[in-house]
Amino acid sequence: MLDKKRDERESSLPESGPLHAALEARRAILEQAAAAWPQRGTELLEVNCGAGFLQEGLRMQGFDVTGCEPSDFLRRRFAEVNGSHFTVEAGHSDLLPFENESFDWGILHLNENLSPEQLTASLYELLRVVSLGFIVTFWNRKSSAGRMLAARDPDFPLYPAWNLVRRLAGRGMGTFWARTALAGPVSTWPEPGTAPGTCGGKIKSFINRPCCLPVGFCCVFRLELGPRRPLTMRPLRVKRHGFARRALARCGEGSGI
Repeated sequence: MLDKKRDERESSLPESGPLHAALEARRAILEQAAAAWPQRGTELLEVNCGAGFLQEGLRMQGFDVTGCEPSDFLRRRFAEVNGSHFTVEAGHSDLLPFENESFDWGILHLNENLSPEQLTASLYELLRVVSLGFIVTFWNRKSSAGRMLAARDPDFPLYPAWNLVRRLAGRGMGTFWARTALAGPVSTWPEPGTAPGTCGGKIKSFINRPCCLPVGFCCVFRLELGPRRPLTMRPLRVKRHGFARRALARCGEGSGI
């Protein structure tokens, strides 16, 4: 049974409040991460795309985007938000309905609670269907805001950032890149219309600015795989040895030939 709270959370964009600040920070870092990829003529898969609020921006960057979303409700909302010229397929992150290396790039939003086994399967599925690289976005349980939110709302999807770093960067699968934002408490997060020139605005901006350390609430990790080279079978090489005629004659005498 799909999470109804997730359907409500993903169906619309908040105009203000902490979730608005978190989504805006994620969008900015995600655009920065995807800007490093070749875009024109490349295909990108967005897994757990929700109602598809990021699809227009990704399409404007030049990607040919396909969404993948398990919720029927959010797929219908996707069609309302983006129209019929955007594609969204039904599928769970740990069992994607696509062939091997169907896409150049991929984005996985960890916006639902997954067990460690499901998380591992989701990462392997993403590795299977993309050929060049992918991005993972999530909310950090170990950040200041994440610890408070975990105590207040245990159903909200939160993941430990260092665990994802070890899974992605520690196995030598490719070039790892990380950005996080909103490292301070929720009370320090910037609100729409906050004047950055004030002393308070400068302090909030400094605390919650994007950085490469996995300490912020909003996390975007990128892994570039590079082109994969197929294995080429080579014939077995056998080294030839020469035998003296006298040695061969002795072998013949001993065997009764």
